Amino acid sequence: MWDFGRWLQRKSYPNPKIEFYTPVRGLEDWAPPVPSSRMIPQWYKDMPKNHEENNFLNDANTLPTGNPPEWRTTGETVKTCPGMQDIMTAGYTVPLWGSILIETTEDGEGAASITSSQNSVYSDGESADYMKVSSAEHVGDDFLRHLRGTGFSHEKVMQWKDFQHDTIGKYWDVHSHPQHQYSEMIKTLPENYCKAIIKIVSPWRIKTPPGFSTLILPCPYEFNDGAWETLPGMINTDVYSTFNLFIALKEKGAKYMIPFGEKMCQWIPFPRYQLPHEVRVATAEDHEYDKRLVNAINANWGSSRGYRKVNKIDKAKQGGKCPYS
Repeated sequence: MWDFGRWLQRKSYPNPKIEFYTPVRGLEDWAPPVPSSRMIPQWYKDMPKNHEENNFLNDANTLPTGNPPEWRTTGETVKTCPGMQDIMTAGYTVPLWGSILIETTEDGEGAASITSSQNSVYSDGESADYMKVSSAEHVGDDFLRHLRGTGFSHEKVMQWKDFQHDTIGKYWDVHSHPQHQYSEMIKTLPENYCKAIIKIVSPWRIKTPPGFSTLILPCPYEFNDGAWETLPGMINTDVYSTFNLFIALKEKGAKYMIPFGEKMCQWIPFPRYQLPHEVRVATAEDHEYDKRLVNAINANWGSSRGYRKVNKIDKAKQGGKCPYS
């Protein structure tokens, strides 16, 4: 029945694909979502598969006088870890489509932001309602008091707020939900975090085949300047295409920029179904299965090569291409 269900699912949409679309003209050219395999962290690209000094005489895999480095038989680095490889290359990476300036209050109660696209006319008569967002919601009383406390007059503060309000509907924006909507979560945040959770209104929409959802995750092993982090989420993108980004601000009393092209999140589409599960003690069959996997992986130097070979053999058993061809 399980095999029949998978066959039926494939037949329900003959040529499944994921569609990313936006009402913002030109965005598909200058900041499109791209396969994550093209956005691997630079530190990972620079990391060698093996240490240069890999003649470890105490290693069980070395000859009495050591192994030549070019053999790559010892001193493996995380670059040979298949778990890191697969998560870094899964789905699609979303670069920021503009630049954002953010300022947080000293007490962490509020935050304000402006974008590089303030004067861009992103909406026309057909899409004005579609793209309309509010730029003034995030400018709460706490932040207005902060501005006054830094020497700005009441008139200057209100002039800035009115300007923000008057430009509603002309650009993508950044704001936040009222804190009472996530008040219990605030209690669990680290002491140095700002209490304001920033919402980045995304101009991107996702459409997936029936039965598929999309995970929104922070980009794995990408370490920005430490001032912010993307919060995870999930949307059933086969029925609802609109969702935004939420980021936690990790520093109080700070002023910084998230630049154009910054890797903001990773979108991973996946088939939405619940598998039955079982919790049990390992059987003799389980031990035999594990032994076969370990032996297959250890047939090569480094776990990644053996792991990939096991995957190819499994696909060949299911009617795919021969792994040795």
